[in-house]
Amino acid sequence: MAHSRDGRMSINAVNHLQARLNGFVAELRQVKDYMASLNKEPVIGLDRLLDANEKALAPALFGKRFYQIARNNLECDSRLWNIVKRCRGLVALKQNYRADWDFVLNQLAKTNGETNTGVSRTEHVTVDAVVDGGATWIRLLTVSEQRLLSELADSGAWDFDSDSVAGSDNEHSDSHHGHDCDSIKTIRGARAVVMAAKNQRFKYRHPRVHILLPKLEEGKIEQIDRVIERIRQLGDDDVTVVVDCGNSAFFRHGHSSPPLFRVLPTLVVDELRDITPTVNIDISWLIALTSDLSHERSSKPFASSSLSLSVGDAKTPASIREACGRSLCQTLYPTLAFRKLVCTRSAAERVWSIAKTLASPTELARLRLLVPLTEEDITAARNRGPKATRVRLAGLSVHGVPDDVFWPVDISDDGFTQNTDVLVESGRLPRVAPAVANKLQEPNRSIFLFGWATGYTTLTANSAMVNRIKRTLEVNRTGARERGPDVFVRWVTRSFDAKEKPNVRNRAKALVVVG
Repeated sequence: MAHSRDGRMSINAVNHLQARLNGFVAELRQVKDYMASLNKEPVIGLDRLLDANEKALAPALFGKRFYQIARNNLECDSRLWNIVKRCRGLVALKQNYRADWDFVLNQLAKTNGETNTGVSRTEHVTVDAVVDGGATWIRLLTVSEQRLLSELADSGAWDFDSDSVAGSDNEHSDSHHGHDCDSIKTIRGARAVVMAAKNQRFKYRHPRVHILLPKLEEGKIEQIDRVIERIRQLGDDDVTVVVDCGNSAFFRHGHSSPPLFRVLPTLVVDELRDITPTVNIDISWLIALTSDLSHERSSKPFASSSLSLSVGDAKTPASIREACGRSLCQTLYPTLAFRKLVCTRSAAERVWSIAKTLASPTELARLRLLVPLTEEDITAARNRGPKATRVRLAGLSVHGVPDDVFWPVDISDDGFTQNTDVLVESGRLPRVAPAVANKLQEPNRSIFLFGWATGYTTLTANSAMVNRIKRTLEVNRTGARERGPDVFVRWVTRSFDAKEKPNVRNRAKALVVVG
């Protein structure tokens, strides 16, 4: 009888685990499908996590082997997932990053008096979740009280003084990275995550590191409190470190996992949330807003037989027009909604210069409506008002024109951007700005400096230019908190449906791509 009862209990335990694992896998699939339905970028690492847990449900696994694998998966992955569901803007799961191991190894060698530390320079650090759109890293450390106390005893660091770190003027001092501290595995693991964060930036800043210790309680055991405090003190001016234990408000208010349907919308990264109320529109977006490629029916052939253009997998005129139309309706219009639209005078003049050479009559008509440059067009736009402008634009497009986009684009003077030294002295630009400006040519120089100095988000399709700005800033930055221009980069068509000109040598391709 006892054997039969134990068998029933074992079967019940397996069935319970199988039900939990099925529910976990179903939630992962639902998140994947939801992201796809919104045309959002997939969560990095989600497929790998889903695949690992689906394999645990394979028919070949049964009995004790299934029980062990399912229990391990749920212990680690499900615990993390329940935490992630309380966050916003999920970007990645279980990602590896390279720590600043040169510094770590040098410090260990110094403090231990050894050259061989046993740590590989190629070792990577696991970040359990990247949330807040990329601004926060979560690292879940499931060390127990007993295990941590054993680490302290084994390392001879039972009575190390965490307070010695506070007030230290040297972040790399021995009191911060001494032998006792580095020999504690839990602290060493937390420090590696912080070091890895110093190798990454999100919007010019290092990600915040959120260390979670669900099996520890703060205020219970003095030695454990010292470890918790030492981990907090790993933060500095470069990287913010937040630590939450099992009895913190973070865990106290979230013992029960929220239902997925309630939190699913918040898991999606809101790409438009941080865009400023006034936006600075660059040339590529101005062209996309007025191009026939965005507004004409997909069956219409290109105006020029020599136009060469491809958009991803789209290579035919019909598929290209469809892609450009989707970009207009799904990217440009939603981004501009309820915001004040401005562009620099240099951007307006350049787009008009291109249009006079290559734009079709309907493209010129849209440009007069949306980016009026002459006094006559500006006066007409002012007298007409936004509503009438939308009506006229709708008459020049096969797509609906939303009421929440406020036309026309205001043209702002950008002459003040020519003297970056004055802007630095006045505090409108950081000290690194002149080095960045020297790498840019007009009109991009004025466009991006204008957005930088005013604090407006610059809307652009020019990812190469944005990457150049970021690289130059990192090489020349004078302080950890210096930030570059706020930019929103999304693909849009950067070409008019260009007409052929008799003076184009050898009837060259009439494609204009704005640099």
